[in-house]
Amino acid sequence: MWIVFGAGFLLTLIELIYSAGTITAAKYGLMAVAFVALGLSCYFDIMDSDGIVG
Repeated sequence: MWIVFGAGFLLTLIELIYSAGTITAAKYGLMAVAFVALGLSCYFDIMDSDGIVG
């Protein structure tokens, strides 16, 4: 699932870079990085039952 999501995101980011300009693409890229980081931190919090991570 993460591989499919990542590939789709990369294609979208490439499209944004060529269509909307670098600044807009960078903004969406930062938003996506923050979203992925939040998702991973929640995932590791769930997986780590004793609460050391996060």
